[in-house]
Amino acid sequence: MKRRPKRPTDEQAMLIAKAGLMARDWLVLWASERQMCLVHRGNGKTRRIEI
Repeated sequence: MKRRPKRPTDEQAMLIAKAGLMARDWLVLWASERQMCLVHRGNGKTRRIEI
């Protein structure tokens, strides 16, 4: 089953920015208590960041 990426919430956008990324360029594929998996809007590459 494939997951559909979603726009980040305000709290998630702050965490994305804290990791040095532009929040508007990334979608959230999944989020757990310790990690968040992001998908780039332009090229589709994934990236995991620690929360």
